[in-house]
Amino acid sequence: MSNLSPRFAFRPVFHIAVVLSSCMAATLLSGCVDPELDKQAKFQKQLDEVSAGYVAAVGGDPAMLSTAPSDEALTALRALGNRARGLSGGTASQEESARALAASISRTTGSIALARAAWLESGQEIVRDLAINASSLAADLDAVAQAGEDLNLSSSTDDAREVKAASAADMRAFQEEVRQIEVPAAQLAQRIAEGSARLSQLNQESALLARKARESTPAAGLAFVEEAALIQSDARTLQTSVENDTIVADQVVSQGEYASARLTAAQNTQAAATNAIEFLGTFDADIKGQSGKSREMANELRRNAQSLLKAIDDERAGALKSAYEGAIADFSSASAGAGGSGADSAALANTLMIEELRLLSTQIAGLGAQGRMLGMESVADNAAALATVRTEAEAVITAFKEKATTAADQFANLGEDPALAGLKTYIDGVKKVADGLTVDKLMTPVAVVEVKKPAAAKAIGAGASSGRSSSGESNTGIADPDAFVAKLAALSGDPSAAAALFVGAIDDSTPIGKAMKSMVGSMMTAMKPVSDAMIEKFGSASLGSMAGGMGALDVSSLGNLTQRSNDGTRAVYGAEGGTEITFVKGANGWAIDMSEAMRASGMTDEQIDQMAPMMSMMMGPMMGSMKKAATEVAARIAADEFATVEEAQAALQEMMAAGAAGALGGPPRRR
Repeated sequence: MSNLSPRFAFRPVFHIAVVLSSCMAATLLSGCVDPELDKQAKFQKQLDEVSAGYVAAVGGDPAMLSTAPSDEALTALRALGNRARGLSGGTASQEESARALAASISRTTGSIALARAAWLESGQEIVRDLAINASSLAADLDAVAQAGEDLNLSSSTDDAREVKAASAADMRAFQEEVRQIEVPAAQLAQRIAEGSARLSQLNQESALLARKARESTPAAGLAFVEEAALIQSDARTLQTSVENDTIVADQVVSQGEYASARLTAAQNTQAAATNAIEFLGTFDADIKGQSGKSREMANELRRNAQSLLKAIDDERAGALKSAYEGAIADFSSASAGAGGSGADSAALANTLMIEELRLLSTQIAGLGAQGRMLGMESVADNAAALATVRTEAEAVITAFKEKATTAADQFANLGEDPALAGLKTYIDGVKKVADGLTVDKLMTPVAVVEVKKPAAAKAIGAGASSGRSSSGESNTGIADPDAFVAKLAALSGDPSAAAALFVGAIDDSTPIGKAMKSMVGSMMTAMKPVSDAMIEKFGSASLGSMAGGMGALDVSSLGNLTQRSNDGTRAVYGAEGGTEITFVKGANGWAIDMSEAMRASGMTDEQIDQMAPMMSMMMGPMMGSMKKAATEVAARIAADEFATVEEAQAALQEMMAAGAAGALGGPPRRR
């Protein structure tokens, strides 16, 4: 059992309390009034008061297990430790119990302070992302503004003005040409009209003479004929002249139409050039105006980013520094009092070792994230701040290497103890990470490798999601448990989709259900890079075997569930091997009751209630390190560093153990 569970965390306290109470009872029953015994009884009474106060302070105040315990509560808890540490006048056994109790109190106080520090670090990572995004967007807006400011339309405007001037000159020339053509054209038209009228008159006169010639005698008619011939000769001459004038007139008209067309074209060009000049002027003004607005928005975003950076700096120098210093002092006090004999003292010493390593790794992770942000080009010039962070990181890394080496040497001298195998593996993994850690590596951003998801996995996931996200959230309850179980079995070939379906069905109306749903959903999201990489490299079946090492939900044992009972409000389904899940019916339909599964494991309702805030408290430090481990192992899988699933799993477990896996608790309890 993890040392973070209430049962483990307070077992030494209750053990001490029981032993001391027995001693006190024996003393009272003896009826002895020996001064020494009376002194021991008073010591015992004070020790019992401290023990009871310790249990009440931690177990009776939910805020103590939250991410924001009050300063007063921590001060009171530390005062209890100091009180136990200051007790004197008891037997050697009593004083050793007092020291053990004081060490346990200090260890608990330190763990609470460390959990707060980890939570603050996690919150700062979110603020850093906001600051980076704001700075990056400000840089983009600056680029947009600069592009607008650099836009020079003067050449285009000059070209339009030149075109306008040239078209104006053309207009004047064409207008003059049209006027010069209009005068002869009018004269020709008039001459043609007059000639046509005269020709008509001559034709009429000739016709009249011809009629008179027909009506007269031959001798008299000859004179009419000769006169008519003269008139026809004049008419033919006039006809030729009119026809020639008509040809010339047609040519002049064509020239006039051509000149008019060129005049119209010049006028259109003049209008287009005028519109272009107006448009370019308006467009340039708009661009400059938008550039100014882009600058204003960029400056506002930059100010916001600087405010966020200052908030981070203030918190690091204030609340975060105080949390780390408090945790360090508490662990130091606990170490000074953990020198007793027995399994409890040894277990406490091991737990303190893990907590101190976790404290250093949490500090390193936070300094690395801060340094990587300060080193980004999009963030304002922070060379001095970056140098300070690097110096601080160098000191913490040195302490981390020393602590890891001491721990590894200590466990190497213990020999092969099965009870300590898990702890030894963890320590070895931490030392391996510490040995290869440098400030430069810490400050170098992790290269993210995008892994293409297989089409088959996409198809299964798409069909299985049914509106559920990868975090396991759902919009409605389960309509029919039998259909849900059948769907779960159908997804046996896609563990990731099956896990998402299962998590989405968890009842989150209770604190523990909400905490577990949030935690497992967040874990699935954090582990997505390595999940995709595993599918790409080894196939979807690899996720089932990797579930434990990846932090994924292993639903492989739930593929053959059968109904065992259903009373309309509560349904129980079981699988071979004893696995059971319980569905409860609520207002939105059926949901999976995780509380029932925890009760089946032997936990009481009180312990279940205590687990919810503890799980929420540890989520922050866990998720960051899990995401980092998943990203790095995914990159190594894509680079073909692992030949088997087992090798990839071992690497992932090692990195998670060296990161925030310590947040889940200390070493196994020796039995």
